Amino acid sequence: MKIEIITTEETLRFKKIRLESLKESPDAFGTTFDQASSWDDENWVAQVKNLVTFLASIDGEDVGVVRTVVDKDDPSVAWIISMWTSPKARGKKVGSSLIEAIIEWARGKDLKSIKLDVVDSNAAAIGLYEKYGFQKNGVISRFPEPRDHLTEHQRELKL
Repeated sequence: MKIEIITTEETLRFKKIRLESLKESPDAFGTTFDQASSWDDENWVAQVKNLVTFLASIDGEDVGVVRTVVDKDDPSVAWIISMWTSPKARGKKVGSSLIEAIIEWARGKDLKSIKLDVVDSNAAAIGLYEKYGFQKNGVISRFPEPRDHLTEHQRELKL
């Protein structure tokens, strides 16, 4: 397995896996497949430019993605955004490898913590985050429309 941070020159790789993730796991993300499908090329490039994007690949095929960004209001905190593993790669430690890459990246930046939001019904993701020490911090919220029936909670890993 290969884990790498991609550049804007590799935006098409990100676009492909992001659309795949939105189609396969629509209730895991605030953005919908229909919304993302309508984005122009500039928007896709901006996504990669503005968020550190890690891709996981096995035998040259992209099978996982996670994005992170340093908090604008608190530069000691990074946020994990839109993590996903392809169903065909689940059980192959892709999620673990992506989390480990984010933790290593954050430590390399001397950050103090990593936060994320996770849908309350996503037991697999919650289990993965708990395995790495992400704890509930008491913040809860709802997804934006059209999935405002979904609740999520925030977790944090102190580094």
